[in-house]
Amino acid sequence: MAALGYGTQFAPELQEEHRIVDSPVESSPSDVDKAKSAWANAYHIADAQIADRWPKYLVHLLGTPIADPDLKASHLTKINGDVEQQRKKPNKTS
Repeated sequence: MAALGYGTQFAPELQEEHRIVDSPVESSPSDVDKAKSAWANAYHIADAQIADRWPKYLVHLLGTPIADPDLKASHLTKINGDVEQQRKKPNKTS
């Protein structure tokens, strides 16, 4: 169709409007740092243990090892949802 001069910009059935769903969205390091901090706070992780436990948590939650720079917005959404669920749990006191 491109050879005929008909591009997808003229195809109303492919109009995405404000939803550009196929473009990658990079997360900034500050977003990852915020998610990591919120996770450590919600799960009561000591600062000295964060570096060791964060990668294990990502595997547990996301199902695969993933480095911080490779975390996408969808990963952060899942992490933040889990953190919110953890915060809503009643505190265990013994």
